[in-house]
Amino acid sequence: MSLFTNKSVTRRVRLSHRNGGVVLSVFLLLFVVTGILLNHTDDLGLAERSVPALIAERYYDVEPVSGFVVDGVSFYRLGETVYMDRVPVSICTGELAGAAVAMGGFAVLCGGELIVVSSQGELIERLGVAHGLPAGISAVAGAGDDLLRVRVDDEVFTLSLMTLELQPAGGGSSFAERAPIARDVLLDETVSWEQFLLDLHSGKYLGQVGVWLWDLIGLFMLVLADFRHLRVHGAAPQRLPRETIVLRQSPARYTPMPTFSQRRARWN
Repeated sequence: MSLFTNKSVTRRVRLSHRNGGVVLSVFLLLFVVTGILLNHTDDLGLAERSVPALIAERYYDVEPVSGFVVDGVSFYRLGETVYMDRVPVSICTGELAGAAVAMGGFAVLCGGELIVVSSQGELIERLGVAHGLPAGISAVAGAGDDLLRVRVDDEVFTLSLMTLELQPAGGGSSFAERAPIARDVLLDETVSWEQFLLDLHSGKYLGQVGVWLWDLIGLFMLVLADFRHLRVHGAAPQRLPRETIVLRQSPARYTPMPTFSQRRARWN
């Protein structure tokens, strides 16, 4: 009865070992694949490429970012880069102050400069004080194909993008106000593939629970590992006597070696 119980326990242990190994192999494969990809971050350009918003918005939170929405197109600044929806437009180290429709595209006021872009987000030109743009512009609004309404020292003028000349503008003018940028637009640009893979690799993708889960998986892998075949460095394997080896291999046909006296009697 005891032997039967021991065999049942051994069978259950082996079955659990096998099933646990299959489950943990999935996590091990994920760990290996993400590690290989992270080793080639520069080659694959993972730091510059962003994950889709569908993935990012499920697990990531971002701080609110304000910008300007013109004709359904969002303009905002992250770091030193101005974005048009999900397209990086230009570098700007100053404050983003406004955006307006102009010349079949858009004119963005940032850092005291006008950044003119196409409707696809392609940079057309940058206009600054060095090019003749009047200083002190604090807001912009569309006024025609190549005309903008601008606010300079609380006064409203009409600015021609062709000549950069200011003309007094009659009547009042409304300017776009800052508005929160949609969450899906921001997440699509703020979470890189490098960050995403790092969080997968460490378990942070699932939050604090994921970190503890990864730790438990590592401990389970140690438990399931088989150390019986490992040799301690410098320890030689135990060698059995020749007679013992022969007995274990073929005990039925083993005969002891004759003594010297028995061999001498045969010769005589």
